[in-house]
Amino acid sequence: MKINLKSLLKEVKHIDIAFTERGRYYKAKFDGKKVDKSEVEDILSNLLGSEFDLSIADDDKLDKAIKDLKKQKVKLTWNDHIDVS
Repeated sequence: MKINLKSLLKEVKHIDIAFTERGRYYKAKFDGKKVDKSEVEDILSNLLGSEFDLSIADDDKLDKAIKDLKKQKVKLTWNDHIDVS
């Protein structure tokens, strides 16, 4: 599903990102709708003003993004508890 980046930047209220227990990207949702990894990275890069890579969970980077996005009234949640075995 391709998402219109400009319209999404105005509308997104909640971004939820899941990683596997080993820290690998697993999936993401915008306001409950599943989106591709590249779309998540594009949106986060645009909202945060710098390149955002989700290949590996980076606690510090994600926690900083939570604080920065809160100022823009966007809620970011993430977890690294997905067991894919």
